[in-house]
Amino acid sequence: MKLEHQIEIDCPPSVVWIWLDEPERQKQWMKGLVGNELTSGEHGRVGAAFRMRIKEGRRITEMDGELEHFDRPREMRIRLWGGSMKLQKDEGMVVTYTLTELAGDRTRVSYH
Repeated sequence: MKLEHQIEIDCPPSVVWIWLDEPERQKQWMKGLVGNELTSGEHGRVGAAFRMRIKEGRRITEMDGELEHFDRPREMRIRLWGGSMKLQKDEGMVVTYTLTELAGDRTRVSYH
């Protein structure tokens, strides 16, 4: 299944990037996100692993993730697995955020 979405935001990519990259800020826009912590590697480095805790109804489920691509402030790709869907790493979801600078300090955020 493919899901794509785009939105334009009234601020430059460097500011939007902070909201995508920093776990404490992610909680403010990712529905149900309780926590996101680094489990190995270095934040912002390809190969870094993390665990997200997400509230789904009355339960809190955990998803593991790995940073596959990181090109600040243009593109980030992560692989997610586990959670309520019980996906294995090799069949996990791949999520890509692409930021495009627009005129007037605007940013187009594309989610795939």
